[in-house]
Amino acid sequence: MSNLIKFDFAPLLPKGGNYISWVLDAEFHLEAKNLGHTIRNGDSMTSERACAAADLRGHLSATHKDEFMACRDPQVLWDSLKERYYHLKVVMLPNLRNEWIHWRFRDFKSVSDYNSALYRITAQLQLCGDTVTVY
Repeated sequence: MSNLIKFDFAPLLPKGGNYISWVLDAEFHLEAKNLGHTIRNGDSMTSERACAAADLRGHLSATHKDEFMACRDPQVLWDSLKERYYHLKVVMLPNLRNEWIHWRFRDFKSVSDYNSALYRITAQLQLCGDTVTVY
C-alpha cells in the first residue's frame, strides 16, 4: 500500500542529504504552529513539546525513526540531528563555491533553467553562511 500521509514538508533522508532544507522547513513549520520554543528550551514534557516531537518525528525517514525511537524530547532530537548533520554545511560549501566560480550561461538550455539553477545555488550558499555578491 502506498504512503497515504501527506507531509507538510519532505522527510529527512536517511543519509541527511536534505538536512539543510529540512531544518528550515521544520523551523518554519514549528514556528507557524507556535511550537518553535520547544526545540530551544529545556522545559519539562508538556503537550506542546509532545506535539513538536510528533511533528519532527513525522518528518523523519523510517531509519531515523528507528534510531531515535526512545527520544521523547524535541530539543534532544533536534540537537542530535544537528550534531550529526550540521557538518554538511562545511562539506557542501567548497562544492558550491566551485560551482559558483565555474558558472556559465551557455551550460543551460534556456534562461528559465539558468535562473532556476542560479536561485538554487545562491540560496544554498546563503544557507551555508556564505555571502553572495554580484558584480
